[in-house]
Amino acid sequence: MADAAATMIANAVNIDQPDKIQRCAACELDEDSDLGQLPVTLAVSAFTATETQQALSAGKSAAIKLINSNRILGARLALQGHSMVIPNHFELLSNTRYAV
Repeated sequence: MADAAATMIANAVNIDQPDKIQRCAACELDEDSDLGQLPVTLAVSAFTATETQQALSAGKSAAIKLINSNRILGARLALQGHSMVIPNHFELLSNTRYAV
């Protein structure tokens, strides 16, 4: 489950720029992959600062959904030198659900 959740979150760190992101189906890399036809990222070109923040925000939303459904406890997202941790330390202290 952890591998699948990590792949789902990583794939959500995304922007709609197909020319900047190269993907293929997981089963093309490993025919025994439990991810089947789910696309996995092979390479990413440089993003602008705005694109990076948009992509990380999309990944944060995916992570929050998995946290709220009790599938993961948290996530660390990283993209081209920028990163974030969900939930952050202060959110953990409040012990609340997260809004997407």
